[in-house]
Amino acid sequence: MSELKSYKVTEKAGPRMNGKPVKSGDTVQMTEKQAKAYLRTGQIVAITSKAATKATKASSAAAASDGNA
Repeated sequence: MSELKSYKVTEKAGPRMNGKPVKSGDTVQMTEKQAKAYLRTGQIVAITSKAATKATKASSAAAASDGNA
């Protein structure tokens, strides 16, 4: 099984990606093989591990402040 990676949806993307509804700014998880065509057409961009870690920390902090963590 291939490893899933995180990608950010751009404004060039259509309303669905891999059969799921998406909008600009969403984060999607795909294998490199699934993402290849979307990357080539600019519908998604790779999220660096540094950015993904930062986003995860931010969402964890928000959940903690809401009492959900």
